[in-house]
Amino acid sequence: MNDGPMITIIGAGRSGRGMLGEMFYSEGGFRLVFADIDSNLVRGLSKQGYYTVEQKNLLTGECKKTCVEGFEVVDTVREHRKYMEYLSDSEMIGTALFPSAFDQVAKDLTEMVRMRKGLKKVRPVAILLGGNFVGLEQYFYTKISASLEKDEMDYFHKYIALVTAKMNRKVVYPDNFLEDSYFLTGDDKEVLMVDKKFLFPKSYHYPSFFVLKENMELGLIEKIWSENLRHVTFAFIGSFYGYETINEAVRDSYVRKSAYYAWKEGRRALLEEYGLPIPDDDAVKNEFEKFASPFFEDRLSRIGREPIRKLKRNDRLVGPALLCLRHRIVPYFISRSIAYGFFYHDPADEEACKLQRYLHEEGIERAILQYCQLSRDEPCENILFQLILSNYDEIADRNVIPAE
Repeated sequence: MNDGPMITIIGAGRSGRGMLGEMFYSEGGFRLVFADIDSNLVRGLSKQGYYTVEQKNLLTGECKKTCVEGFEVVDTVREHRKYMEYLSDSEMIGTALFPSAFDQVAKDLTEMVRMRKGLKKVRPVAILLGGNFVGLEQYFYTKISASLEKDEMDYFHKYIALVTAKMNRKVVYPDNFLEDSYFLTGDDKEVLMVDKKFLFPKSYHYPSFFVLKENMELGLIEKIWSENLRHVTFAFIGSFYGYETINEAVRDSYVRKSAYYAWKEGRRALLEEYGLPIPDDDAVKNEFEKFASPFFEDRLSRIGREPIRKLKRNDRLVGPALLCLRHRIVPYFISRSIAYGFFYHDPADEEACKLQRYLHEEGIERAILQYCQLSRDEPCENILFQLILSNYDEIADRNVIPAE
């Protein structure tokens, strides 16, 4: 166990272990704690005492492996008091979460604020917020502040910083069983982009992998409404045509062009709204070469999982589509990607099964309104509704005039 500053990572899944955990471990000098709600994961990780992270350059295949060890693991429910003590003693807290966990973690962080205040702790703490969610920092701030009294809020503002972080390392579980049950493989991104909103003293030594950026909330919007938009388009359309990996899907000219043009629509809207420049074609070509990499297979079932979440109003498809319409850009390819999302099915994915049951029982029109969270009374939202519906009808080959 390291005696250095404590970093507690809430969420010991792919990104929590495969990016945050590996980075802090490789940096050295930190006491590393993982906190998770999955009791089996907590017990297994604790018993094994190590895990391996493989990082690959997707263009060259160059690879390195890191054995992460010497960490602690805590069950956020069964060992809740111990979990709170870890949070209270931490100099940094990292989150690697799905949105379904946000509310509970916000409650945990609120409890942590009260505990730290009660113990009169004056050492600042940064909470690194990681997650694919537009408005991530504001969401957590609203949830936490709603439960704090004025004196607690004063303490919160003085000693605690919510800091948006861009966790964009692609991390997956290997397809084949390995001796290390907790082995993870991913790409070789070596930096973590974080917002400059820190409260640490000037003498504090930042980890070398931190890249401090202005307005990371905007950076997260760019990631979700651009990179993730393109990614999920590959998943929804590629899955429809029977592909299992993004490597296969990118080689299909129709899928590839659909992903490119949907991305381009989103980028044009981001340029109009935020002045974010559109990457040149060389940068796009480089990304597509990585998707086709023979050294790393990213399964479409991972990229497209939880389709209900990804079809929501502010997420990676409907969000940029509405932004396009705000700037008089027709989101033709984005709306087509959304339509393909309503065909997405994976028997192992609870959300995908729920989506298909709703479609079967209620029909596509109600499904669009329900899951894309659109109102037909709003002109732009009604236009998007019509675009999605027309694309869905054409893809499903509905209402086609019979051949003579």
